[in-house]
Amino acid sequence: MITFRLIFAAVLIIIALPMYVIGLKNVRKSGKAKRNIGDINVWKISTELAKKYPEEYRLIKKESMSVGWVLIIMFFTMGVIIAGCYTDIEYQDPTIVRVSCLIAIVVTIFLMFFLRKLLKLRLKIETNFKESADEENLPIISEYLAINRVALKGSKYTLLSFLLIFIVILVVFA
Repeated sequence: MITFRLIFAAVLIIIALPMYVIGLKNVRKSGKAKRNIGDINVWKISTELAKKYPEEYRLIKKESMSVGWVLIIMFFTMGVIIAGCYTDIEYQDPTIVRVSCLIAIVVTIFLMFFLRKLLKLRLKIETNFKESADEENLPIISEYLAINRVALKGSKYTLLSFLLIFIVILVVFA
């Protein structure tokens, strides 16, 4: 049974690490591209979006707060997992690790849901804005849309890899 758990954990790690690397590259690529556009242009696009779509922009702020709170819970859960690993090593009691891994898996699923909803909403609004934009801002908005699509792809891979890693920790310490 132990060898099955170790083989299963190794396979999940082999799957999770490339996914994390791909996701991290996409997230870093979108961050670099946003810096290349310039903060002033991004700020102008954001203010124009807020003026043109106030209700949707309020929804974006609400979803951003949800993502922020879920991220805070996830970081606390990761700290509890680390403390639980210490407890398991010192006192041979994996209960804290099991419970915190289950919580981390649920939190990661919620984070995937909220982040995907947030980015889809942003892409929808920006696509509508692109259709009604003037010719001088069109290249900047097109590039901004492409950056957000890359960020969506990167966050999807990164969160899936976190989910697999939490499952690995749960399998190893179960």
